[in-house]
Amino acid sequence: MSERYPYGEGPRSRSAAAGSDRNGVRSRHTVERVSVSFGSGRSVPGGFEDDDASERSCGVEHDSGSPGRTKRVPRIDNGSTARRAKARLPRTGSEARQRPAAPPTRGARSFDRSSDWNSRSVGAPVLAGREALGKKPRRGFSPFRVLAAAAVVCFVFVGGMALFGTLASGEQHSGHSGEPTELSSAVDGALTALVENPPHLNLEQTDLAIVPSGRDITAFSVLKGTVEPLGESQSATLRGAISAFGDSGYHVGFVVLDLTTGRGVSYNADTDFFSASTVKAPFVTFLWQEFIEGGRASVEDVLVKEDVYGGTGVMASEEGKSEYALEEVMANTIMYSDNTGYAMLRDHYDGDSWDAWTAKAGVSQATSDSGWYYDYGACDLAKYWIAIDSYLEGNTEGAQSIEKLFGSTEVSFLRQALGSDCAVYAKAGFESSFVGSAAALNDAGIVESPSGDYLIAVMSDADYSYPDATENAYLVVDLIKALDGVHAELLAA
Repeated sequence: MSERYPYGEGPRSRSAAAGSDRNGVRSRHTVERVSVSFGSGRSVPGGFEDDDASERSCGVEHDSGSPGRTKRVPRIDNGSTARRAKARLPRTGSEARQRPAAPPTRGARSFDRSSDWNSRSVGAPVLAGREALGKKPRRGFSPFRVLAAAAVVCFVFVGGMALFGTLASGEQHSGHSGEPTELSSAVDGALTALVENPPHLNLEQTDLAIVPSGRDITAFSVLKGTVEPLGESQSATLRGAISAFGDSGYHVGFVVLDLTTGRGVSYNADTDFFSASTVKAPFVTFLWQEFIEGGRASVEDVLVKEDVYGGTGVMASEEGKSEYALEEVMANTIMYSDNTGYAMLRDHYDGDSWDAWTAKAGVSQATSDSGWYYDYGACDLAKYWIAIDSYLEGNTEGAQSIEKLFGSTEVSFLRQALGSDCAVYAKAGFESSFVGSAAALNDAGIVESPSGDYLIAVMSDADYSYPDATENAYLVVDLIKALDGVHAELLAA
């Protein structure tokens, strides 16, 4: 097993477009710093995210006929084969920074993580989500829920007609105690359930075509097809949060969309920023939806770690372990933003199926031959989360599994801002410019707030600064808090 360093020498083979930004060529890797403190006194380990792709790690599976033997799983989908590591030029002089061979030992976190995967459960991590807030589990949007709603309407109509008939005829029923009947109790319960947990709209990526470009704070409705500037009094707090980015020399874009009313607000939504690790959320969702539930892969499939990648994650430091169940790799990729795990997933499941999935989601530029990390805007990231939310609402085994992962991510600006009052299912991405790449402070996901469920995507070029890595986190956190206020006041039902 070889170890990859962010500044290792080697041939570049990805396209030039994948390695350049608007101002010229840049190296492609995501940095999520070594230790980030969000003001609560808790230090959250991070490390450097690095997207150096290396030689493909091929999955293996145990041969049940021969205990202890393994056989390689043939590559499942390799429609694009020219995807190799993009090495970095070594730094010299004052720019050189000594990198450890593996990320530092991870410190305190919200739950104990055993090095033995078999001793912990992917399906039940400690959540900063519904269960932690005393909320009911997500109910998937399905025909059963539609039928239930229709049944409630029928019950209400029939019950109302019966009551009206009774009052009109003046009939008196002997033995009436004034207690609610079994039927009325059932109706009340069904109505309460629908009010407390209304189904999300059946949205598609094309619904966001209405989101305008430009740097005006704009209110829109995907149901009415309307777009209008947000009033001065309504946007004052937002303008202050946006100005804070500009005062520091940075830019930001966002989209917020209420998932039951279809009302939203946006700003600078079409400007491209570096995706950083936000792309890991749609890729793992795609993997569950297309491969595992499609019968082309199993959570018990074994992948071999042939290379390790510096940065965030835990797998690079597990020197005595080379084989991982697919379920574990996906969990590490989301919860700990594991770069080694993400590389293993991309290396084995990348190709035409991903290209088709991301195109259907409306982010056609994020193809396999363009690398593993991309440039896209807040509107593109919101389209990804429309696809993710649609999958989560199905409430399948895979949906329940990755929802728990999104609710347990180790670092989330959304959860830092709103987690005390809301359930947050999200995946952040951030990078520092000190390594010569584009900076990024991003977060996106689904927020279940007291005022209703909404989708939020925030992207920026704010620097995830070195060495303390927390200097600019407040910019994103303050903006998220302002957007939550706008949602409660203007977008919610």
